[in-house]
Amino acid sequence: MVNGEADGVVCLHRLHGLVTVGQAYRDLPPLGDEELALVLDRAARRAGPVRA
Repeated sequence: MVNGEADGVVCLHRLHGLVTVGQAYRDLPPLGDEELALVLDRAARRAGPVRA
């Protein structure tokens, strides 16, 4: 899933039995495509420009 984005991935701690992110939350409703795009856009604006 990270091919082309990174040379490799190092996982320092693996949670055994964790299959989905939603398992770690009491309430994690699904987001529609438009809502997800809005959330990601807001987060990108708060983070500011990416420095190389």
